[in-house]
Amino acid sequence: MKIDELLDKYFEGETSCEEERELRRFFTEEEVPEHLQTYRPLFAYLNREATSMAEPTEEKSVTTESAKEVHSESLPASIAHSMLSAALPPDCSCFSG
Repeated sequence: MKIDELLDKYFEGETSCEEERELRRFFTEEEVPEHLQTYRPLFAYLNREATSMAEPTEEKSVTTESAKEVHSESLPASIAHSMLSAALPPDCSCFSG
């Protein structure tokens, strides 16, 4: 399936987890055509999130330092992260490898 078709499916909410992984790979590993460059930051962000969600993390208590880290994120990234966290079921494997 062509990337343009996958993008259409993605924005309609009809992609499978594997198709979403394919989109993340395409926009982070491939040479992206000029007309698709606008989507690159979105999928680069989603890929970073997928990678960080797949890695084991240790529990941190909320300290002033960790609170500063949260506030240092850009607003669009914070919003996207919140939306993804709220929208995905806890057992969703879309963000695994």
